[in-house]
Amino acid sequence: MNVGCSAANPSPVTVDSSNGVGQYTSITTGSDGLSLISYYDVTNHDLKVAHCDDTACTTATKSTLDSTGDVGKFTSITIGADGLGLIGYYDTTNASLKVAHCTILVCSSATTATPEGGGGVAGQYTGIGVQKALAQWATLRSPVK
Repeated sequence: MNVGCSAANPSPVTVDSSNGVGQYTSITTGSDGLSLISYYDVTNHDLKVAHCDDTACTTATKSTLDSTGDVGKFTSITIGADGLGLIGYYDTTNASLKVAHCTILVCSSATTATPEGGGGVAGQYTGIGVQKALAQWATLRSPVK
């Protein structure tokens, strides 16, 4: 997975060179001013995150946030009202939307939850954000009835 584009390092850099990683990526700027990237690990079927250690992202702290079943497709990341990462993603095993809320700034650990009504194809092609009232929300694909 390559990121870059800062004035200090206009060339892409490899953040995680493990085999089969980097699908369904999403990136945001953390409350510390550094990039936070969520992505899917195809080999292990896990949700992973990388927190850049500097603005050029020449090195990063990489963590597996969820490894229960086949999880981590269709990631969408933002910063929650508390300044910590918030990731919406798809749980293929249970066909449902999941949300991971980072417990620390570098996002090396997170609590995960499955929102009510998130079954079936709901959770594919997620989008996540924080409204002005600082309420966290997620959008999801839902079958047309």
